[in-house]
Amino acid sequence: MEETLTDVKRLTKISLIEDINKIHNLLYDKYISVDQFDHLYDMKTVELEAILTVMDKQLTYSRHSFDFTFEV
Repeated sequence: MEETLTDVKRLTKISLIEDINKIHNLLYDKYISVDQFDHLYDMKTVELEAILTVMDKQLTYSRHSFDFTFEV
């Protein structure tokens, strides 16, 4: 069975939302709600990619903010 373009777009959206959900859990120690999932699913793929990019930067910053060493 051949995947249609609609199937590919749907799977891409779901994959992006899963990644957003994982980062959300790492940042806030909780997963997104069903309502949040529905809201994200209604967005365009390019918007999801932008959200993922911002969240990835937040995650990177939160991990590096503890790497500073202060010499006394």
